[in-house]
Amino acid sequence: GALVAGPDETTVAESKRLTAPEWWQEVRHVAFEGGGAYEPGDVAIVLPENAASVVERALEALRRRDPTLAGDALVACESSDAPGRFAPPRPAPPAVATVSRLLATCPDLAAPPPPPALGVLALFVQGDDAEAGEQRAKLRDLAGASPAGRALYRD
Repeated sequence: GALVAGPDETTVAESKRLTAPEWWQEVRHVAFEGGGAYEPGDVAIVLPENAASVVERALEALRRRDPTLAGDALVACESSDAPGRFAPPRPAPPAVATVSRLLATCPDLAAPPPPPALGVLALFVQGDDAEAGEQRAKLRDLAGASPAGRALYRD
């Protein structure tokens, strides 16, 4: 196939799961609107962006901690990739960007957090009542490597 020198913006026309729903690995056939022709064996790197409505909900959640946070506030960025650690190719973050732009392009706000992150969240559940205890226990179960924890996470 041809080497593409720069990114092209496109919209997903179709996304169909090829693996069974109960299978842990998700393999998809993805078709894009427009775009160029591809040959078998070509590789496409997809750099999705979060929808504006998802970014706004994330900003609203962040504003609960800091009501003055503005989406157009500028922040300095730097990469923290560890050497030798595999990471899919991604453009380097800009030196300065708005909070909204970072939320649109950096985290996958629609994906569930990885199990280890849920274990860390369990450390921050506040309260000594039964509800707080249940929340901590559920987060620990979701973070666990046990079959029950993995099944709970997939549900």
